Amino acid sequence: MKSFSAFSELTGLRGGNLLFHLQKLMDSGLILQQHERGDYMITEKGFRILQGLNEIYSSLQSSPLQNSSKQDSAENSLQKRQENPELTI
Repeated sequence: MKSFSAFSELTGLRGGNLLFHLQKLMDSGLILQQHERGDYMITEKGFRILQGLNEIYSSLQSSPLQNSSKQDSAENSLQKRQENPELTI
Protein backbone atom coordinates (compact mmCIF):
# COMPACT_ATOMS: atom_id res chain seq x y z
CA MET A 1 0.00 0.00 0.00
CA LYS A 2 1.15 3.50 -0.81
CA SER A 3 -0.24 6.92 -0.09
CA PHE A 4 -0.77 9.62 -2.69
CA SER A 5 2.27 11.43 -1.26
CA ALA A 6 4.42 8.30 -1.54
CA PHE A 7 3.40 7.83 -5.19
CA SER A 8 4.10 11.50 -5.85
CA GLU A 9 7.59 11.18 -4.40
CA LEU A 10 8.23 7.89 -6.20
CA THR A 11 7.08 9.08 -9.64
CA GLY A 12 7.83 12.79 -9.52
CA LEU A 13 4.22 13.49 -10.55
CA ARG A 14 2.17 16.07 -8.68
CA GLY A 15 -1.49 16.82 -8.09
CA GLY A 16 -3.76 16.34 -11.06
CA ASN A 17 -1.14 14.58 -13.17
CA LEU A 18 -0.69 11.82 -10.60
CA LEU A 19 -4.41 11.63 -9.91
CA PHE A 20 -5.05 11.14 -13.64
CA HIS A 21 -2.79 8.08 -13.77
CA LEU A 22 -4.04 6.62 -10.50
CA GLN A 23 -7.60 6.98 -11.76
CA LYS A 24 -6.71 5.11 -14.97
CA LEU A 25 -5.22 2.29 -12.91
CA MET A 26 -8.35 2.18 -10.71
CA ASP A 27 -10.66 2.25 -13.74
CA SER A 28 -8.74 -0.72 -15.17
CA GLY A 29 -9.03 -2.66 -11.91
CA LEU A 30 -5.26 -2.73 -11.36
CA ILE A 31 -5.30 -0.81 -8.07
CA LEU A 32 -7.93 0.21 -5.55
CA GLN A 33 -8.20 2.92 -2.96
CA GLN A 34 -8.95 2.00 0.66
CA HIS A 35 -11.15 5.03 1.39
CA GLU A 36 -11.95 8.24 -0.45
CA ARG A 37 -8.67 9.75 0.75
CA GLY A 38 -6.89 6.54 1.73
CA ASP A 39 -3.94 4.53 0.56
CA TYR A 40 -3.80 2.77 -2.78
CA MET A 41 -3.07 -0.93 -3.12
CA ILE A 42 -2.53 -3.30 -6.02
CA THR A 43 -5.27 -5.78 -6.88
CA GLU A 44 -4.80 -9.44 -7.74
CA LYS A 45 -5.27 -8.54 -11.42
CA GLY A 46 -2.67 -5.78 -11.15
CA PHE A 47 -0.25 -8.09 -9.40
CA ARG A 48 -0.60 -10.79 -12.08
CA ILE A 49 0.04 -8.23 -14.83
CA LEU A 50 3.05 -6.89 -12.96
CA GLN A 51 4.43 -10.43 -12.62
CA GLY A 52 3.94 -11.02 -16.35
CA LEU A 53 5.73 -7.80 -17.26
CA ASN A 54 8.58 -8.74 -14.94
CA GLU A 55 8.90 -12.14 -16.65
CA ILE A 56 8.97 -10.50 -20.09
CA TYR A 57 11.58 -7.98 -18.95
CA SER A 58 13.71 -10.72 -17.39
CA SER A 59 13.58 -12.84 -20.53
CA LEU A 60 14.70 -9.87 -22.63
CA GLN A 61 17.58 -9.18 -20.25
CA SER A 62 18.77 -12.78 -20.27
CA SER A 63 19.27 -12.99 -24.04
CA PRO A 64 21.95 -10.38 -24.88
CA LEU A 65 22.83 -12.00 -28.21
CA GLN A 66 19.29 -11.61 -29.49
CA ASN A 67 19.12 -8.00 -28.30
CA SER A 68 22.54 -7.29 -29.83
CA SER A 69 21.48 -8.81 -33.16
CA LYS A 70 18.31 -6.73 -33.24
CA GLN A 71 20.25 -3.59 -32.42
CA ASP A 72 22.87 -4.36 -35.10
CA SER A 73 20.10 -4.94 -37.63
CA ALA A 74 18.42 -1.64 -36.75
CA GLU A 75 21.75 0.21 -36.97
CA ASN A 76 22.49 -1.35 -40.37
CA SER A 77 19.05 -0.37 -41.62
CA LEU A 78 19.53 3.22 -40.43
CA GLN A 79 22.97 3.39 -42.05
CA LYS A 80 21.55 2.15 -45.39
CA ARG A 81 18.80 4.77 -45.27
CA GLN A 82 21.35 7.49 -44.55
CA GLU A 83 23.54 6.33 -47.45
CA ASN A 84 20.56 6.07 -49.84
CA PRO A 85 18.08 8.80 -48.81
CA GLU A 86 16.05 8.26 -51.98
CA LEU A 87 14.98 4.88 -50.56
CA THR A 88 13.39 6.55 -47.53
CA ILE A 89 9.68 7.21 -47.84
